[in-house]
Amino acid sequence: MLRSNFLSYWTGRDIEKRVYKLNKKLRLSYLDRLCSILESGIWMNVVEERLTIRFDDKNKIHFKMNIPMVCFTELRLSQSRNHYTKYGLLGFVVDREFIITRHGGPVFYVQSDADESIARNLFGMLPWLQKQFDQKIDGAEDTLNNIHVSLSYVKSMSSPGKKDLANLNENEWRIAHTFNRQAEGYIVETGLTRPKYKIPIEPSDLKMLVLPDARFRDLITQDDRVEKLFNNKFPPMLTIKEIGEI
Repeated sequence: MLRSNFLSYWTGRDIEKRVYKLNKKLRLSYLDRLCSILESGIWMNVVEERLTIRFDDKNKIHFKMNIPMVCFTELRLSQSRNHYTKYGLLGFVVDREFIITRHGGPVFYVQSDADESIARNLFGMLPWLQKQFDQKIDGAEDTLNNIHVSLSYVKSMSSPGKKDLANLNENEWRIAHTFNRQAEGYIVETGLTRPKYKIPIEPSDLKMLVLPDARFRDLITQDDRVEKLFNNKFPPMLTIKEIGEI
């Protein structure tokens, strides 16, 4: 498969995920989201994804991601319908270097709640490390944190309780929080409980914006905040409908 150099971050599922439901109020909410991200950065969420690793009938590890992260997709825009209808109608398109510079990368898809070797070996170290941490062994906290960062790039390849391989189709990449990237300014601490961290993104980082619809594009071109942010140098802006025609 020929890989695209562009990856996209989608947002707005808390606003509206269906284009035909959009109205002026919802479009203005999307406009506020656009300005907020360009002014202060992309939220790094602690995802609710869980993995269950089964060692035998009695022993399992239930692992919940607890590292702040941002998720992108490598899907071509013309193939993104299932993605944006799940995550929101506003897409920020960046190049691969944007993610790699922030020490991001593709996720490692594994089986969940199954008798297999990859995840079982990866996660098998956690109980022992947690025990060292609980006993306040020197170096245990740093080691446990390092392992959690690595494991934050692991994702179940199927929907919970199924073997449908549905998640493979998301072609997901992630940027997880690390303190060295924070020290270099690629990640900023907000001083808030949620989100605790954001990833700054400049208008010049954008290779394209994908917009909910044409009316939203009109709002952008008429908004003083957006004009100031972009200094009238807008990236290519296509609507959800238009990327489906690429």
